[in-house]
Amino acid sequence: AFIPDAEIFVYDISGKLIRRFTDIETNVVHWDCCGESGREVPSGVYIIQGISEEQTLSLRLVKI
Repeated sequence: AFIPDAEIFVYDISGKLIRRFTDIETNVVHWDCCGESGREVPSGVYIIQGISEEQTLSLRLVKI
């Protein structure tokens, strides 16, 4: 089901926005570890933040 106004943001540890997902149609989003440019991001720590009208969720991801 389409989730209106839901967005998922991927930030690097310095807070720079790496990737943004909008118009989310399911409750599963696959991140290919690429930034908006399509290039793979380096190893490191990333913050994943999901925001909808009902809640906000943040988690830390370590890419090795």
